[in-house]
Amino acid sequence: ALGGGGGAQVGGLLSIAKGDYYGAQVAAANIAAGSLIGAQAGAFNYASYIGGPQLGLVNVLDEGFAVQVGLVNACDDLRGVQIGLINVAKRVDGIALGLLSVEKGGILDAQAWWSSDSTVNAAFMAGTRATYTIASIGWDTHTTQDPLSMGLGVGWRAQIGTNYLGSDLSWRIVDAFGPSAYSVLRLRVLAGLRASGPGLILGCSVDTLLPGLSRDGSGSIVSRLGFEPLLVVGIHL
Repeated sequence: ALGGGGGAQVGGLLSIAKGDYYGAQVAAANIAAGSLIGAQAGAFNYASYIGGPQLGLVNVLDEGFAVQVGLVNACDDLRGVQIGLINVAKRVDGIALGLLSVEKGGILDAQAWWSSDSTVNAAFMAGTRATYTIASIGWDTHTTQDPLSMGLGVGWRAQIGTNYLGSDLSWRIVDAFGPSAYSVLRLRVLAGLRASGPGLILGCSVDTLLPGLSRDGSGSIVSRLGFEPLLVVGIHL
């Protein structure tokens, strides 16, 4: 359909709606130059405005009240949700979940901290103004046998002036290359105190040992849950 209208455009390589359209576009590539109230599903989707979902490999949106689900999602102004491998936005009023989510003016920083199990940690965070993805590494100073740990997770932050409160949940592989490698879920709850430049972070975390995905010192599979509360002190860069 080259003009506006309603209904469903299904099949083919290219679906184009130049005017306002009510319905669905399902093709290899979908383009809505006007306002689309409905859905787009294809390898590539573009909409000037959409009220509804975009489902595809690559989704591009000027503005809308929408859910973008794809490998790569990009938008100027979104009220809704982005779920993808890479999410890029000028502004998101909602949630962005992905391996890398970036919003103009959003979270893009690093932390280094010590936890009370004598592990020194560093992490990089990128996301929107409220949510972020965290990638971290840790080094256990109490052991010389494979002290390395690695983690990946998601988090949330509420800004209070120059300070903030937040929490994140990460899946961590501890003793990653050793015979007693084990998996933990780490929940951190933090307060960030920052006047200008680097700031202080204070908080606590709980490590939950995941049965069936972990081995003990003898190499046997761990069959029970385990919990370890920790204190966290560090800096925010």
